[in-house]
Amino acid sequence: GFLSLILIICNATLSLKVTTQAAGLASTPSDNATDFNSLIGILAMAALFTSGLWYILMSWAALKSGQLPKRLNYLGLTIGAVSLIPILGLIALLLSVVWSFWLSRVLLKDN
Repeated sequence: GFLSLILIICNATLSLKVTTQAAGLASTPSDNATDFNSLIGILAMAALFTSGLWYILMSWAALKSGQLPKRLNYLGLTIGAVSLIPILGLIALLLSVVWSFWLSRVLLKDN
């Protein structure tokens, strides 16, 4: 989770830098912009991949311990598997919102 967070912060920082450079150099493309764009794409894929591994490991452990609902764990495993396929990254992000709300509801539930 922490590694994924670091990669997302790096991605956002570089995206902001490239956006401000692109505003100043809108008419002339440069090699630096292409390099930054490639680096941003790599960081985004790395963040998605590491968060997918985190979902798989966390959901697998929760499934084995039986502390969380099975369907929530299966959703986490699904998110993790989908995160490992770059084309389906947006679907994984949308499912992670559902998973997060569901997890918070389970954890805040009064016994």
